[in-house]
Amino acid sequence: MGIFIIILILSALILFYYLAVNKLKGASPTGHDEESDRIYREVEKRKLRAKQLGIPKFMPDLYYYISNYPRWIKDSNNRSLVCPLVTEAVDLSEKGAVTGSDDVELIKIRLKGKEYLFSLKQEFYEGEKGELLELFHNDKKVLSLQMFSKRRERRIIAFIEGEWIEDFRQLKMNIENEEKEKINKDMASGEKGISALNKLKQNFGIE
Repeated sequence: MGIFIIILILSALILFYYLAVNKLKGASPTGHDEESDRIYREVEKRKLRAKQLGIPKFMPDLYYYISNYPRWIKDSNNRSLVCPLVTEAVDLSEKGAVTGSDDVELIKIRLKGKEYLFSLKQEFYEGEKGELLELFHNDKKVLSLQMFSKRRERRIIAFIEGEWIEDFRQLKMNIENEEKEKINKDMASGEKGISALNKLKQNFGIE
């Protein structure tokens, strides 16, 4: 009987110790990590926020357009194609800033007086060819997107909300307005205008 009581006491002490240690770690008696839960919930919330802002859609499309800026900005014939909000555009991969890999593209731009760095890397995800697009501001990664070629899927790997979003939204809006103005000018010039309209109809399936 005495041994049984001793065993009960030892079991109670072990359980008490286990509960105390897990409480200090922020975990429940079942080993469930509350801190991990909190982090995962916050990550999903921020991914949803990025989707609501349209980040996975417009940032890659915008990047593919402004990746031409380093060439255009040096060409007097194409300089007008560069949005005035961008005062500098450099292809760092051309300058040998990246060595040991031909699959990385680095584009640095100065937008509204702020420096941004894009990195585009060719990668394979789950056996499928894709790209990793990342954006850095003040030496800090603010966006990372995995992009699958075939599925057109864009996964949010990293997202830190900040003023950069409004900067690129404004850039996108200015580019779109410039495109509209160009089409209007083409329309005013007769055949070019008809050609531009026909191209729009074709691109959007308009009869």
